[in-house]
This record gives sequence, C-alpha cells and structure tokens, in this order.
Amino acid sequence: MVSFLFVIHFVVAAALIIVILIQPGKGSTALGGGAQNFLDTATVSTFFTKITIFLGITLFITSLLIAVIAKKDLAQDNDVILQEQSSEIDVIDQVVEELPQLDEISPTTPK
Repeated sequence: MVSFLFVIHFVVAAALIIVILIQPGKGSTALGGGAQNFLDTATVSTFFTKITIFLGITLFITSLLIAVIAKKDLAQDNDVILQEQSSEIDVIDQVVEELPQLDEISPTTPK
C-alpha cells in the first residue's frame, strides 16, 4: 500500500511540475500566436488552473496518507521494540537476583 502511494505521489508531483511549467504567462498563449483563433487565453488559463488545483489537492492528500501510514507503522515498530526491551530487562533482573548479595560474600585479605 505504501509503495503504491509513493508511486502515485511521485507521478502527481512530476505532473504538477510539468503543468506549472507549461502554463501560459500573462498576455501570451500556451500554443503560440496562431492558437489565438482556436483557443483564447482565458480558456487555456482556466484549464491549467483547474488541473493545477486538482494535482495540488491530490499531492496534499497523498502526503497526508503517507504520513498517517508511516506514523502507524512507526507506532507498531515501537511496540515491538518496547516488548523486546522489557524481556531483556526481565532477563537482567533474573541475573541480578541470582548474584550473591554483599553480606553473603566473605571478605578476603590480600596476602
């Protein structure tokens, strides 16, 4: 699922960059002077604006979905790590309990 979202996210980001770069500037048409008779600038600008808005919203949504899924996966990984650490702490506690206490050790004198 995450791989699919990354692919969609990458494609949408690339498409958004391309659409932004091919948008006509103010006072010019996207297809050159001869296209003025075929498409007027307002129609082309409206089309590119709608595509840009759609791609921007899609990019935002995929970003949020990736973040939510990554947070959920991270929380699951943290739970596993905490369980492993608690089992290691239990083992350390058992080893410490098996060690002789200080009052049980007889002092030795150096020779």
